[in-house]
Amino acid sequence: MNDYPLPPEEFLDFYQKTGFELPPIPWSLAGELRPAGPSLFSSDPSWLPASAPALSFGVFGPAPAEAGQQAPADAFLRPASFLLCGLMGHGVQSWRHRVVLWLSNCGLALESRCPGAYSDWEEPLSEINADYDLIRMCLAAVQPGWVYAGHQDAGLYLVKDAYSFTFRITGEKGTLLLESDEPSLLLDILAAGPSASGADMNRAEWMTV
Repeated sequence: MNDYPLPPEEFLDFYQKTGFELPPIPWSLAGELRPAGPSLFSSDPSWLPASAPALSFGVFGPAPAEAGQQAPADAFLRPASFLLCGLMGHGVQSWRHRVVLWLSNCGLALESRCPGAYSDWEEPLSEINADYDLIRMCLAAVQPGWVYAGHQDAGLYLVKDAYSFTFRITGEKGTLLLESDEPSLLLDILAAGPSASGADMNRAEWMTV
């Protein structure tokens, strides 16, 4: 059992009423969630990049340096850890489910279509659950001290929405090691990680992993 504060009741009520599963998020951040909109919750509502209309790598700070170059010293100025999840959009049909999560060396920003008043729920819910599966895989594989291609403490940053999928792997001081828009390549990298099965993950720290 963990000793972290429970998430706010309005957060749990929102997911219960919508029928969405709770996203796989850390207890430590879930207890810090606060309303950031009618159906949006954030551990730091003042961090505006994460609630921008469109997702980009800007939610993690300025872009890392080009391959082989060092990023500026302030490349990742942001809260040390962060969580945003819930709905973004307007009207009765134009909504997306968004999760933005980062820890010491893993930043994930994923957005899926959300069922609207006049749409079928099955396909969008399937997309949201697929996002959850991807979050679980990333968190299980990219543990603190993650090594990629011989680089210690590598970082993984992912941006995915209905129209695009891009991930970056960075090395020491934000040096860009790899950028790709191939989901299959990311899955191969995650599968090769020493903790890809999640066996080394402290599951008590996570709500729904």
